[in-house]
Amino acid sequence: QVPSTRDLQRLVHACQDDADCKARVQQFFSGKALLDLVPTEHKDLHDLVNTLEQFLVPFTQMSVPRLESLCAGRLLQFLAKAGTTNSDEVVKAGLQFKVEALASMPSLVRSLTYALTEAETG
Repeated sequence: QVPSTRDLQRLVHACQDDADCKARVQQFFSGKALLDLVPTEHKDLHDLVNTLEQFLVPFTQMSVPRLESLCAGRLLQFLAKAGTTNSDEVVKAGLQFKVEALASMPSLVRSLTYALTEAETG
């Protein structure tokens, strides 16, 4: 079962001042068991944004690169299949990622830019 966003935020907050705890949380949330909980199918971009928010927002103060990469992959797959999407939802999707994550994934930034351009020009 997927932990709630609130529970994840509490856990991350509790570990902020404890390096060992933080390392264990990062390791756990980069493991296959949790990564397998991230849904692979989404009915629309809004649904995908909700998933990204659920999995990424609790970790705004902690690095979980495998989880970020997996979520970016899900978003890239969706954008490749979806064609034209709502520009507001494209922006919301991009805002779920930390700046550091976006900086390390230029293909995601390009795809978001392309999707936003397509949504605006229709």
